[in-house]
Amino acid sequence: MRAVLFFALVSLVGCATAPVAPARIAPGIYDVATGEQLNEEQFAGRLISAKYVIVGESHDSPEDHALQLHVFELMSSGRRVALGMEMFQRPFQEPLDLYVRAEIDEATMLERTEWKTRWGFETDLYRPLWEMAREKSLPIIALNVRRELTKRVSAVGVSALTEEERAQLVDLDLSREDYRSWLEEIFSGHGMKMDREKFDRFYEAQVLWDETMADSAVNALKQRPGDLESILIIVGRGHAEFRWGIPSRIERRDPGQAVLVIVRATEPIQLDDAKSRQMADIVIIP
Repeated sequence: MRAVLFFALVSLVGCATAPVAPARIAPGIYDVATGEQLNEEQFAGRLISAKYVIVGESHDSPEDHALQLHVFELMSSGRRVALGMEMFQRPFQEPLDLYVRAEIDEATMLERTEWKTRWGFETDLYRPLWEMAREKSLPIIALNVRRELTKRVSAVGVSALTEEERAQLVDLDLSREDYRSWLEEIFSGHGMKMDREKFDRFYEAQVLWDETMADSAVNALKQRPGDLESILIIVGRGHAEFRWGIPSRIERRDPGQAVLVIVRATEPIQLDDAKSRQMADIVIIP
């Protein structure tokens, strides 16, 4: 039951976005910092100039997946770009490599990565992404932490892990009180309550999730110097918005490199509000 509750909560956070005040803004692509509406050429230029591009998603949204595919098309036009996916966990990198090299088919790749039990969303939503990666011989990177480790941290906390378990952790920054407060706000807003000790363990597990995905993305580029120019990171929007999750943790590991966060608005927004809260770098208004 504890594991079921934990993954219900992290799924909520991974897809969550805080409410924002309504406004009427014309459909289009907007630079949040300047309020400028970008045309397709300008948008492509922003994508190409960034080393790390993060597109947040609601996991079951066809519109978000269509945006991700479009971004991947623009980024990989004549360029070597990795595709990093939250949907796959690090121990299952080999099947992804074999799939890209056309040594196994999709069905085998999904079976060997344990898609149904470790992710479970409809494959049709993600298929165009990994098919494009295979067609262009671009690496697919398993970003996510091993599920058993996040469950263990949620159950006992980082301090109670065994030496062997602690050896599997990446560097964790647990000091972001703004992130912690945001998570508590989400839970209280959905009528969910937990005592301080349980919440602390949940927060540690959430940070482990973010830090591992950031670590995987940075390592993917550093381990292939001269081969890859950038990486597109596909994750739940709660891991991307406000830079608390993955973006700030990439910046800590690879200082000075551009990290571009893109989200699609799911409700009316005010760009000034999005800017003040650092919601994203680029917002798509449907």
